[in-house]
Amino acid sequence: MSAPAVLLFGLEGEKGKAWRATAERLRIRVRQVSPAEADRPLLELLRADGGAALSPLAQPLREPMLVMAGFSRELMDAYLAAARATGAQRLDLKAVLTPTNASWTGRQLQRELSAERDAFAAKEQAHRP
Repeated sequence: MSAPAVLLFGLEGEKGKAWRATAERLRIRVRQVSPAEADRPLLELLRADGGAALSPLAQPLREPMLVMAGFSRELMDAYLAAARATGAQRLDLKAVLTPTNASWTGRQLQRELSAERDAFAAKEQAHRP
């Protein structure tokens, strides 16, 4: 995966408009991931061109998330800063595709990111006077 791409989970319509527009402006390929695809491996989603048909049984992820692939540090910083400057929805769950998480599904990644966030918040709370 050499060309920069971003996977957007739970950012359909207006919620993801600024994230999509910013990516397009920076020539980053955007892949909107439907709830029906949240159980497919991340690398498979990046390689696929189209979305699966929405299944009425597909449960959406608990909260929006984005995954960046093929980004340099500079591009990642530019993308995040530009999206914030255009009023993009705040996202607590952001990740970079790695060899470790490439085979994970969107749901698995979300569980891991949520657990890390919760552990960090608990640690911060424990250290407050």
